[in-house]
Amino acid sequence: MSKKEEKLALLEQLRDKFGGTVITRKQLVEFKETTGNEFLHWIANDKSIRVSRGVYDIGLLFSKFGGVTQQTTQHATTETSTEEIVEEQQTVQPTLSAGL
Repeated sequence: MSKKEEKLALLEQLRDKFGGTVITRKQLVEFKETTGNEFLHWIANDKSIRVSRGVYDIGLLFSKFGGVTQQTTQHATTETSTEEIVEEQQTVQPTLSAGL
């Protein structure tokens, strides 16, 4: 197995274990401890996938290594946010109408 294939396999394991493509440094440490792998410095040191301090979007690496990204976590978050916005709009609109 080539290095590229090994990295892709590790990315798939991370995505499957944590249910999405956005992971934290704490999750990288947990992955290292539970699987016996070395700490994945190549993820933690890649500034192009850094979302914020200690947060990484490994989905960006799938295309680099020739894999396919499944972003189920991001879709669920978007749906929840949309529902909250609709509820908020319904609450605000009657208040505005009453004032006119």
